[in-house]
Amino acid sequence: MMGWFVFGLILGLLVGAGVTLAVCHLRGRSADRQMREAFTTLASEALDANSRRLAEQAGGGL
Repeated sequence: MMGWFVFGLILGLLVGAGVTLAVCHLRGRSADRQMREAFTTLASEALDANSRRLAEQAGGGL
């Protein structure tokens, strides 16, 4: 009787750890994707602002 309890406890811990690792891995990939998208958006906005500033400077100097 005690052997089955220990076996079930160990099996439950292993399954719980596996599920936890899987969830953490999926959340990590999702967060990584969101960070890349945010960086891409910020970089494109910075490039647009820089090109507008350079265009204004070039137009004012001519």
